[in-house]
Amino acid sequence: MNEMGRELRERQSHRRVYLIRHGSTEMNSEDRIRGQCNVPLSAEGREEIARLASVLAESNIQFLVSSDLDRAVETAESVARACGAKLAKTALLRPWDVGRYTGRPAGEVTPRLLELARDRPNEPAPGGESFNQFKLRAFQGLRVALGASEAPLAVVSHHRMERLLAAWFSFGCSSDLELDLNTMFTRGEPPAHAEMLEIPLAALEQGAWPGGLAGESVQGPSSADGSLTYAGDRPYA
Repeated sequence: MNEMGRELRERQSHRRVYLIRHGSTEMNSEDRIRGQCNVPLSAEGREEIARLASVLAESNIQFLVSSDLDRAVETAESVARACGAKLAKTALLRPWDVGRYTGRPAGEVTPRLLELARDRPNEPAPGGESFNQFKLRAFQGLRVALGASEAPLAVVSHHRMERLLAAWFSFGCSSDLELDLNTMFTRGEPPAHAEMLEIPLAALEQGAWPGGLAGESVQGPSSADGSLTYAGDRPYA
């Protein structure tokens, strides 16, 4: 196969996507679990995303899909303005709804969340959703984002999403969505971080997902049904 043929096959089997974590909040600085609490960016976080947007201004990002929580949306808007890109948001990309663990110290809660994910992945966190519900919803959010546009794409989400994909990549991006839970529950990239990922498209075909997981509902507390809300028809300027 010649070089052009190899490049074409690679483009068909993988999709290059920027994964962006939102900027800092006061709860980040206090090392407390944010979960689906709609905490805003802090002053430090706004400075971080301004620097990030400047770095990404020449990235050729043309479309962003963001979690619909304010800290992610504000991050996405800053990058969209810098890139002149279009923006959409979806509740599918929210972090794990950990219910009554929200707001508590990360050092106290993280071992409990690891135990749930490892030993009882279908059991909801108290007042929240199960790890498998979060896992399926997040991967569904990635599928929705990839299907939203063929233009150069960025996904703007949260620490849990960044860790989920790192844990998936650690296990070779298998189509059964198997994760390295040690990676999943290790502190990941800092706020306002962007990295390029090559997503294997065949592994995200929903029919290949394990039956028990595929049977989990993606209807979470935020009624995350896979719809996108667009921030206008024109690119940010």
